[in-house]
Amino acid sequence: MTKDGRKFADDLVKNRKCLMILDESTRIKSPNAKRTKSICIFGKKVTYKRILTGTPAVSSPFDLYAQIKFLDWGYWESKGLKTFAAFKAHHGIYERITDPRTGRDIPIIVGYKHVSELHETVKDVSTRLLKDDVLDLPPKLFSKKYFELTPEQSRLYKEIKEEFITFLDGEMVSTPLIITRMLRLQQIICGFLPTDDENLIRLDKNPRLELLMGLLEELEHSAIIWCRFREDIDWVMERLGDTAFRYDGKVSQEDRLIAKHGFQAGERKFFVANPAAGGTGLTLHKAKSVFYYSNSFSPEDRLQSEDRAHRIGQDGAIIGGQVGVHYTDLAGWGTIDAHIIQSLRNSFAMQTKVTGDMVRNWL
Repeated sequence: MTKDGRKFADDLVKNRKCLMILDESTRIKSPNAKRTKSICIFGKKVTYKRILTGTPAVSSPFDLYAQIKFLDWGYWESKGLKTFAAFKAHHGIYERITDPRTGRDIPIIVGYKHVSELHETVKDVSTRLLKDDVLDLPPKLFSKKYFELTPEQSRLYKEIKEEFITFLDGEMVSTPLIITRMLRLQQIICGFLPTDDENLIRLDKNPRLELLMGLLEELEHSAIIWCRFREDIDWVMERLGDTAFRYDGKVSQEDRLIAKHGFQAGERKFFVANPAAGGTGLTLHKAKSVFYYSNSFSPEDRLQSEDRAHRIGQDGAIIGGQVGVHYTDLAGWGTIDAHIIQSLRNSFAMQTKVTGDMVRNWL
């Protein structure tokens, strides 16, 4: 991605047969991203190529396009799908809705077709191994813990919920807008009041935080706490103090290394992180328990973050008579929290498949 980096790589492959491996290859799932274009073009210069990922298409079948193009530049063209637009047209099911602001028709993805073709494509170009095939790891054990909203949270949640339902009954509802509205509801449940300028103001009481603190007090081993919002991490870190390492966008690369190694060495009991920052590439098997304080809407972040603790060297812990790695989701009683959690755990493509009717049922 830098001039010197490209020169070094070019010099390396000029006189050698090179094998180029992309670990966590979903990082190039966006065909129009600068990184994807750069890597795919450079990939044409090497002799051998491999991609590695446990979640090749967790958000959408469209994720496969760029990864397979990296492996074989002409693969999709040989299938009559020369461009990404042609690929999406072939595999996507769309409905056209009218934007009331502009009067223009907009295509909205509502499903996928010819999926069996993609299954065959993946089988042709890949080898699949499950963890159970090669590792003897304790099972993942899931549970949910609920808390009651405060009267203030209940009032704010009801107001935004009613506004949301009115919004869903409007003429135009797209997935990004639905996700944004659900985000507002989630912020209320996390103890914040979203403002018009996108800031978050803390409410006086936070039952979600109190539930977490109660669960952590009973814990005899190390744990990871995943948080959706930076403000969540701020609040949790204020309570945990020097018993926890922080790992998110506010932490420098140097301090991230200190946090990773320090947690694994047992210097602090807790690792408080954002899945987007720490969900891939980390080995944190020191943790026997994992808490999802708040979830993002990314199934990829969810699946990847779960596996930070579920790594070689993990021997699990006994809680409630069950041996395993224990995953606990915190959820507001009677809110959309539980629906979002279940969808993410089912690897549901939240970003691309959520519909207005589904959210109405949730609400």
